[in-house]
Amino acid sequence: MEIPKQLFDPNIFNAWMLLFLNILERPVPLEGQPTDPEQRKSWGWWKVKKWAVHIMNRLYT
Repeated sequence: MEIPKQLFDPNIFNAWMLLFLNILERPVPLEGQPTDPEQRKSWGWWKVKKWAVHIMNRLYT
């Protein structure tokens, strides 16, 4: 996989990294969260955190 040329611009890259950091630091609300761990995997709040980590992992490995 190739890194998009836009990400070679330090300002754009930093903006994306700050967005991912913001997503990961944001607390997951308890209200509405499934009690079953298997159902949590498909809950939007956890999915967005999972994909932020996946994307960052792909950029750095």
